[in-house]
Amino acid sequence: MKRHSSLAVSSTTNVVQIETTAAGTLTVSGRGAGGSETASAVLMDLNRIA
Repeated sequence: MKRHSSLAVSSTTNVVQIETTAAGTLTVSGRGAGGSETASAVLMDLNRIA
């Protein structure tokens, strides 16, 4: 897997870069798993099944 310095992130940010034939290189980024994010997801799941 190639690593690019432009994809360097910190904290809980995730970045995925996809190379396609039709659209070229696509970069998608967003918040990933971290303490607050995980706790929020767990609470939402528990609320759904309660």
